[in-house]
Amino acid sequence: MRWEESLCDVFDDLEMQAQGLHLQQREAEIEALAEAGYAEVLLASRVHAATGRPLRIELSDGTQVHGRLARAGDGWALLDAGAAAWLVRLDAAVLIEGLGPSALAPELWPMTARLSVRAALRRISAVGDDGTFRLAGGSQVRGRLGRVGADFAELGTATGQVIVATASIIAVQGAR
Repeated sequence: MRWEESLCDVFDDLEMQAQGLHLQQREAEIEALAEAGYAEVLLASRVHAATGRPLRIELSDGTQVHGRLARAGDGWALLDAGAAAWLVRLDAAVLIEGLGPSALAPELWPMTARLSVRAALRRISAVGDDGTFRLAGGSQVRGRLGRVGADFAELGTATGQVIVATASIIAVQGAR
């Protein structure tokens, strides 16, 4: 072997090592970018991507809600539980089972999915059916939803009207 061939072999080997190191660094960069990107994914985006899937949601008061995800909005999910329907506030969910691996970015949500919890409560009010309202702290109230204000709702119960802070409503169960 001549010295030029030996020297070329050394350079070729060094070049291959450098390419290998570059690929390792690139792979680490891609992994870090993927992790950083996933850190921006919202729970609501995961929920929106699961429309039609059967879910089990455990609420902050220990209530477990089961049903097929019929619709999701800005901070809420509507589950079809057969004879009943559940409107669940996502900020009251402590555990959700059944979500798929994908997420749907907020800019891809349908226009109706951008409606707030208050808008969903106003729709329940328009229907005029009684429901069971699960509240933060573990209590519940049965009644008919009346007017919905900026941060409260009027609820007609068997004993009269009560005012409920909308932030305290963690879920509403109504007939389907």
